[in-house]
Amino acid sequence: MPPRKLPAPRSTARAAAKKKVPAVGRKQAPAVAEPIRAAAPPPGSGAGLLSDDNIGRLVFFLAMILLGAVLGVIYLNHQSQSTTNSPGGHHTLDSPYAAQPFFRGAAQAQSGLGAGHSTARNLSFAYLGHGYQWFSLTDVNTPTPAKQYETAGLVTVTGQQVQYPFGSFLAYGVDRFLVVDTAQKAIDWIHADAGAAFLAAPLVPPAPDFKSLRVLKGLDGVQIYNARLARDQSALADATALWDRLLTSGDRLWGLVGDDTLDSSGPLSTLGKTSVDVQAPTMTAVLVEAALKQGAFVDSTGVRVLGVSDDNETITVVTTDATEIKFIGAGGKVLQVSHGSRGDYHLRWNEGYVRAEATRAGDGARAWTQPIFVHP
Repeated sequence: MPPRKLPAPRSTARAAAKKKVPAVGRKQAPAVAEPIRAAAPPPGSGAGLLSDDNIGRLVFFLAMILLGAVLGVIYLNHQSQSTTNSPGGHHTLDSPYAAQPFFRGAAQAQSGLGAGHSTARNLSFAYLGHGYQWFSLTDVNTPTPAKQYETAGLVTVTGQQVQYPFGSFLAYGVDRFLVVDTAQKAIDWIHADAGAAFLAAPLVPPAPDFKSLRVLKGLDGVQIYNARLARDQSALADATALWDRLLTSGDRLWGLVGDDTLDSSGPLSTLGKTSVDVQAPTMTAVLVEAALKQGAFVDSTGVRVLGVSDDNETITVVTTDATEIKFIGAGGKVLQVSHGSRGDYHLRWNEGYVRAEATRAGDGARAWTQPIFVHP
């Protein structure tokens, strides 16, 4: 008789039944796999720093640094070219000229009220007959009211030649004479009266010498040519070399010419030998005085200047009939010679200042522009 099998324990049988026989009418949930976790790198191995994410960030930052460096070089190079070559960079020109017409005038003559031999009104008629548009009578230490020599068609500007033991000054826009004991005090009182002060005949004693001129404050300019001196004492008539010395030393001074005539006509008259052509929107005495003070004028002994302009790269001078135009800079150095009635000078930005002298072959007539100051 075979041995009798004992029945399985109830719990075991139920477990087996659950394992082998699925429950009827119930869905079996899918098995979820346990995620596999990578083992942490050992300390000091560096594997974390060289992960794909970190390498990507490093490449990005390096690319940005390189791009920034390239853009910086391009910007600096552009700025350098802009400053050197393009208008309106750091280079600037300080010019007294504007896009305005020139009005022909006479800045120096003496009547019988001073050292001359003609009446003030006869001088006005004579200048009007020579085609002048404004006139200033400059009797020595005698402020003749402009109304005394007014003439229809001619603007008259109050002026005088104030003469002292230490030199003479052409003063415009003043109607009195004041006794002072120094050149500086003479300039000061003229300016206090809202006038313009130019040193007259600077090569004729007792005019201040170069060293004395350097310490004067507020002087508006110097006379660079005197027609009566050119006839009587030619060596003392032309002071353009002194003007250049002063400009080169840093003084801001305008150059002025004058007939200094004592007669309205006749063989001894120098009337009409020079002209001072001012730029102004219209002709009034006040605007003439302002133009003289600001340097908005050109000087002439016959050559007419039609225009002085610049585009911050080139200075252009246009005349009626000059045959040669010289552009002159610091030290009186001739920068360029242009042949014909027009000259165009391209700036190098190391000139200090640029002025022009135009001449006409045959009679030697000249014209001077005022300096245009160059700021590199």
